[in-house]
Amino acid sequence: MADEELKTMVREFRSSVAADLEAMQRQIETVHRRIDGFSNEIRNRISTSETAILNEIRDLSGRLDRRFERLEVRVTELEQGTAPE
Repeated sequence: MADEELKTMVREFRSSVAADLEAMQRQIETVHRRIDGFSNEIRNRISTSETAILNEIRDLSGRLDRRFERLEVRVTELEQGTAPE
């Protein structure tokens, strides 16, 4: 009878451990899905930030070009003596 009780206890323990491991596996899978979701969100935010930075640089470049053009005109006027007083 002691052998049967021991076998029963081992089976119950294995069953209990298997259920715990399965529950832990589900939790790990949930965590992995959340990590994937966060990774995608981070990638999207980085992409959006990069686009915003590039747009700002393009706009700044255009403003600088216009200023340099005005400076070139002004220098030419000053050199030719045709600058408005």
